[in-house]
Amino acid sequence: MCIYDMLNGKIYALRTGLGLKTRPYVNSSRLSQLYLLSALECPLNCSFCSQHHPIRPNPTREVGLEMVQYAIRAEGVTFEYPGVIAVDHISFTVPCGIIFGLLGPNGAGKSTTIRLLLGYAHPTSGRVEVLGMDPGARGTEIREHVGVVFDQDGHYDGLTGEQNLEFYARVWRLSKTETKNRSNELLNRFGLWDHRKEQVGTWSRGMRRKLALARALLHRPELLILDEPSAGLDPVAVSILHQELLTLVQKDGMTVILTTHNMAEAEKLCASVGVLKQGKLLTVGSPNELKTSRVEASFQLLGTNFSPDLFSHLSHHPLVSAVKGDSGQLHLTITSETSITELIKVVLEQGGQVSEVMRDRSSLEDVYMALVEDDRHD
Repeated sequence: MCIYDMLNGKIYALRTGLGLKTRPYVNSSRLSQLYLLSALECPLNCSFCSQHHPIRPNPTREVGLEMVQYAIRAEGVTFEYPGVIAVDHISFTVPCGIIFGLLGPNGAGKSTTIRLLLGYAHPTSGRVEVLGMDPGARGTEIREHVGVVFDQDGHYDGLTGEQNLEFYARVWRLSKTETKNRSNELLNRFGLWDHRKEQVGTWSRGMRRKLALARALLHRPELLILDEPSAGLDPVAVSILHQELLTLVQKDGMTVILTTHNMAEAEKLCASVGVLKQGKLLTVGSPNELKTSRVEASFQLLGTNFSPDLFSHLSHHPLVSAVKGDSGQLHLTITSETSITELIKVVLEQGGQVSEVMRDRSSLEDVYMALVEDDRHD
């Protein structure tokens, strides 16, 4: 009995090997959650795996990877499905030791990009480098140094939190001592120690996400890939998760790739982000750089005598993209920040009185929406 039998829902040999009383079951709908099993050898060292997938050294015992400046380098990468360009000549770098946000609407190419990074797909053209290695030639080795948390956590609900970690530690071929020490460390770190003997099926989503993160960190990866890590969590759980991610980067020096639709989360956590749309990388930079690079600017004008005629006049002005408000305030979106002086003159000429002018602070969500809704990128 081996990993390959387990993928068909037959893992009672592993249950026996781990001394577990329950029988976790895996069906085909959950195979995507077990990416690491395809990267590793059978923990039972069965004859099939020994023949077809020779045992490799425990990655935690290998000499560390050579020092690299960038965790990820992509140069002109394209990936095509039959009749569809999923990734279209993208180029970006991710320095080691930061959180990088990969943003974009559904179908933008985020999942395909992750597959390329993990070596599950090979570029039609261009070059990818992860931790100094080519995923096409050394995908298995790369995956041994990567932790992944998918949107679905992939836990075995019939097992306890402790047993789940023990199972995956065995997949990673950690020793019994390493398994115990690392599991205890992570259960304590994520506040799960008091619940370690409980079946995971009884846990809240927040606790399950913490366990998924703990599982991804078991083998001390150098790169962590997270898919919508805070989806479905309450605000308290989100805050705790964010603090743990920042700690991983700031204290442990880990590199994190984060995919999310939560722009506030990306703005808070990410040192750099890339925005994908229909396979094209529209922009890359820090949230602040993206916000300050916006061509358009928004202003709020406070005052009196802002008449309907004034609103009509401004709405047709070539320097104004949008205008709204009432008799005491104006919200202007203009083509350039430097145009505000000229537009204040227009307001005064039309009989308005201006007492205060404030520059609206753009958010990363404003930039994101402007990019993905721009028809020029279609």
